Amino acid sequence: MTKQKMDLVLFNAAISNLSRICRVLTMPSGHGVMVGNGGSGRKSLIVLATFIMGMKPFSVELKKINKEDFFCQW
Repeated sequence: MTKQKMDLVLFNAAISNLSRICRVLTMPSGHGVMVGNGGSGRKSLIVLATFIMGMKPFSVELKKINKEDFFCQW
């Protein structure tokens, strides 16, 4: 992931969610799923939280697969 400037507007709910994300990241084997409407800032909060915690973010891309083809790859 490239480092680029992010212009963010943080409001109370965003700061609350940011602190929750940071808390989850500090837990051993901590992981979470961010769910919400598109354009609600989930990815921006994840990137900011991982930067604060000194971690590197990654995402899993979900796509429609044929079950037989998927299991044949393993």
